[in-house]
Amino acid sequence: MGTAARELFRKAERLNPVDLDFPASVLAESTADAVRAGVLHAAVGATDHIIDALRAELGYSPALYATGGWAPGIAPRCRNDMRVVADLTLIGVDAVCSRNVQPGTREDDR
Repeated sequence: MGTAARELFRKAERLNPVDLDFPASVLAESTADAVRAGVLHAAVGATDHIIDALRAELGYSPALYATGGWAPGIAPRCRNDMRVVADLTLIGVDAVCSRNVQPGTREDDR
């Protein structure tokens, strides 16, 4: 989202960069709020669309986890329920490392 917003500001010369906090309403009363609403609500819609497409292809509803800097703001606004896990990448790395430890390896040798 941040990258998309930066590219928008770069290409639209008369559009000033704004902070990306959700505005009070989708019906914007200023250009800055219109940009915020457009960028942020587009991300919510895209997230829901991708989840729906994945469910259709898979044929079932997988557990959903959101991670990354924008997850706490986006996930609660999606119609698909998902759990926000800030440290998901670190948890995954730990799980992979734990599975790849050779028998007899000491904790300090990892």
